[in-house]
Amino acid sequence: MVHDSTFNLVFKNMEQVEKEYILKALIESKWQVALAARLLGLGRATVYRRMKEYGLKRPEVNCD
Repeated sequence: MVHDSTFNLVFKNMEQVEKEYILKALIESKWQVALAARLLGLGRATVYRRMKEYGLKRPEVNCD
């Protein structure tokens, strides 16, 4: 029998792994979401949704 606390821990770890994979694909694609989605085998809308869910934002570029 799996306890709720064990399930929650595993689920949180899975979310962290997914976040890291998405971030890696975004960095590799120079934040081109369509390309990152293709690299991940996901739809573009799914990547945008996950970015929002995980608080992933394109870094601002300073031109100073």
